[in-house]
Amino acid sequence: MDICAGIVGIKSDPKSKTILGTGFFVSGGLILTCAHVIADYYQPGGKIDFQLKGQVAEFKANVIYFSSKSEYDLAILKPSEEVDFTPLSIASSQNSKGNSFSIFGYPNINFEGLNGAGRIMGWTKERGKDFSVLQLKSDEITHGFSGAPIWDEKLKFVVGLLQQGIKNEDIGKPSFALPIEFIKRIYPTLALNVPSKNDLAIREELAVLIEKGDNLFQEGQRSNVVKHKQRRTEWWDKVRPWAKETGEFIQKYFGNIGKRKFYDMTNREKKKYSGDEGHDNRLSVLDRHLSNARQVMDGYKILHDE
Repeated sequence: MDICAGIVGIKSDPKSKTILGTGFFVSGGLILTCAHVIADYYQPGGKIDFQLKGQVAEFKANVIYFSSKSEYDLAILKPSEEVDFTPLSIASSQNSKGNSFSIFGYPNINFEGLNGAGRIMGWTKERGKDFSVLQLKSDEITHGFSGAPIWDEKLKFVVGLLQQGIKNEDIGKPSFALPIEFIKRIYPTLALNVPSKNDLAIREELAVLIEKGDNLFQEGQRSNVVKHKQRRTEWWDKVRPWAKETGEFIQKYFGNIGKRKFYDMTNREKKKYSGDEGHDNRLSVLDRHLSNARQVMDGYKILHDE
């Protein structure tokens, strides 16, 4: 999923070209962001201006929850007018340690937002506070990313809300996010898209199959360099059972729609050739399988026998 579909830019007023920080839509039409992003413009009963990522139209929202930076640094907004929005799925961060994440924010640069990526390092606590935050590692995060969603690339859920970062010569520039499960604790009506343990296990098993396919792709590239015919034949004899195993797994847990997506190929990729062109085509077939498998894991719901 493209997280930008659910991103909003928080503004001081409709005429301003400056975006103060980032927010994102969740189910129920709520927007999550940081309190410090709107603190200078927030007044009880007042409204906050925002715009959807990639759009010019401006909208207004009521502040339905506000906890200052000295407390939880969290603000929850609800549009006061009709908005066609895309909610991002949110879930607990309890299974996120070590996972890669994506993020999008609005640093004060001559671009309409900036993509970022990094790794979720684990949890820590700020001195004087009694709750844990997610510690993140990323080269892109800077001012303007406050309020942005932490999209766990493995779980395919937002697991945190970016709050702050520090820059220190001794430790680098770690960043910190408020975990979604803690936001749920302080705002109980927030609806989580909680994946079951069964869902997580299935996605992890598919991730293992994809990793195996990635290794096969790298092996195929190496055999392509040395142009060793026997090695290529042995390689293809491993790719075919991998594709069969992965296709059957996807059909079992993601249904026929997932299976059709996994086997989706161009006409050229469906053909078989000999010699160098044949090996290049087989590499292309495997590459397409891997891309399709990732899209299946990201885009299709797991079937349940219920």
